[in-house]
Amino acid sequence: MEMSDEDFETDNAASFKALLVYIEHHYYGKSVPFGSKEKAYKNANTLGYLNLEQALADYTFVLIDLKNSLHAQESPVIVMGAFYGGS
Repeated sequence: MEMSDEDFETDNAASFKALLVYIEHHYYGKSVPFGSKEKAYKNANTLGYLNLEQALADYTFVLIDLKNSLHAQESPVIVMGAFYGGS
């Protein structure tokens, strides 16, 4: 199996006793801030959170919160992106 296969994670997670978590960036899919796409894309102020720094901060928050909730602070994390450039 090649690493580019989209099922790589799900096919191999069990053998590593891994927990898979899919985090969706703000402004994509159902993760729309400000209640609607119309409000989110309204102006520079509402689009101010659509940047790399915010995406990394969001991922950091989610991963730390998840590790704390699961009492897994010492567990390693592997992050992979997919579907569009930079994710």
